[in-house]
Amino acid sequence: MKKQLHYLSLLILLSLCGCEVELHDNNYVDAELLPLETPIEIQLDAEQSSSGELLLVEGIDVNYSINTPESQLVSASFYIGDNLVSERNTPQGSFQVYNNNLTGNVQVRCKITTKSLKQGESIRDQVYNGQTYEGEMSWPARFVTPQLTFYQEPEETSLNDVTIHWTFNLEKYYFKVINNGEVIVEKTKETSITLPAPLFGSPYRYIEVQIVDEAGNELFPSLMKGYSYAGVDTFLNGGQLNRLYSLYSNILYTSQYAEVNSYNIPSLTKIAEFKETKSSAVPIAASPNSDKIAVDYSDQVYIFSGKDLNPIAKIDYPERGYVPKDILLTSDNKLALYYNYLSKVYLYDADNGQLEKTISLSGTNFTPEDYPEPWNYLINENYLCEPVVTYGFYLTPLQNFERGKTVFYSQYYSSYFFHPTHPHELIIMDQNNKISILNCQSGKIVRTISKGDEYVFCNIDPATGNYLFQIPHYIIITDENGEELFRLESEAIYPRLFNSTLTCWEGFALNIEPYLEKP
Repeated sequence: MKKQLHYLSLLILLSLCGCEVELHDNNYVDAELLPLETPIEIQLDAEQSSSGELLLVEGIDVNYSINTPESQLVSASFYIGDNLVSERNTPQGSFQVYNNNLTGNVQVRCKITTKSLKQGESIRDQVYNGQTYEGEMSWPARFVTPQLTFYQEPEETSLNDVTIHWTFNLEKYYFKVINNGEVIVEKTKETSITLPAPLFGSPYRYIEVQIVDEAGNELFPSLMKGYSYAGVDTFLNGGQLNRLYSLYSNILYTSQYAEVNSYNIPSLTKIAEFKETKSSAVPIAASPNSDKIAVDYSDQVYIFSGKDLNPIAKIDYPERGYVPKDILLTSDNKLALYYNYLSKVYLYDADNGQLEKTISLSGTNFTPEDYPEPWNYLINENYLCEPVVTYGFYLTPLQNFERGKTVFYSQYYSSYFFHPTHPHELIIMDQNNKISILNCQSGKIVRTISKGDEYVFCNIDPATGNYLFQIPHYIIITDENGEELFRLESEAIYPRLFNSTLTCWEGFALNIEPYLEKP
């Protein structure tokens, strides 16, 4: 489509006007006859389709210009269909466009009246003050609804930048581009723009394209003109995203409020979802040797068969007024609820949710100076770890959750957890963010990683063994010896790494395998 000028070069017939006048010698004068036709030119400032139709947009005026070189304009009346939309006697102006329930193709018509600039010398011309011309011209037309559409091409999206395209079904207008609330292009005819890629975890990825006229005034303010563009990452769900990874089935589980979802890795395609009429759901445990997972609903624990999210058992919290500190699915197909303040474990059959037994884990001989920290107690299938305020922690081996001999380690810590795939290793972090890996069987530190005070340890990838760290504005992935493999600018909160898939609290995920440095 292109903007075209529309002309009315019309031989307009003289409107016949007369009266009876008696001819006498004293009033008869030879005079040059005025022409029966006069040229008139009409210019419309309207866009035209490839088939020659005027494109009318409701609410957008059409400007006109009328040129009558050999006559004087008396009136110009514009119609859309049968609706009179303008009646003026000025050679320049505009008429309003409104639909008035018209459908399909319509016509724009102009009825015009002019009078001659020349006046004959006859009494007739003196009486009627010049000759009058009338005529009409019409244009085929149709109404058009403005449509703005955005899209992205995957090959134009990278860690560094993204390209956003848009299409608009009219061509005479300009575009004003606003990225995340900041005007970056005041006026352009371009229909694409390349922007810096959004940071991982950042919600700021919104572009707005306003339709403006040549003066920069916004048109169509009610038009949907915003677009949330994608980076190279994938948006899984909204913020406050809880995450759980099943190493056995290589499935990522997430939850937001009471909705649980499952995703394939690395494609991040959604498999299933499960919604419950509860306030929250947290995928909390994955079986080490089956597809089962456990989801904590704050008053119950659901056991699901796997990625299809079919619930096979529902277990009420057994202790009123207490919440289990840890929930485990064990290698012998048990669900364990560990109550730290009660030093107690409840064991259930993971197939049917039936309670099998309750085990007391009390018996640690704390000294009067120890000041235990039960809120930081930690358990897995093989060990119970009970830190004390003074310095260190008590470590007790477990066999079917029965206590073995307790050993005290005077190892200072700020936080700690069990290795996700090496059950006999305890990861200990001190206040300087130095990581020490304790072999619980030998009681010796087998590895240390010291990256610096600003390096905050996030997690160990259960599938690859790589370490995830966070420093201000960056995420860093290293191997188990601390050698850097990948660095990514980020605004993510609580990032976690699962089989080279980076996830965050804000709901984004990114497969970083293609970007890792290979040894």
